Amino acid sequence: MTDTLLTIAVVVAVLVLPLIITNLFVRKMYYRCSACRSLNAKRRSNCRVCGDALIDAASRPTGMTP
Repeated sequence: MTDTLLTIAVVVAVLVLPLIITNLFVRKMYYRCSACRSLNAKRRSNCRVCGDALIDAASRPTGMTP
């Protein structure tokens, strides 16, 4: 019984932990367009698919170019 529970725990950890890590990475590296829901690099000011504005120029950190 203990071996079965350990096996289930390992399988869940192997399947779930990469999902969580990948999701955290995506949130850190990309913006999601509110219009078309596509992922865009944080350095972009407009969506690469629909062209909608991602962030205001006023909220962009200094030193970044569009």
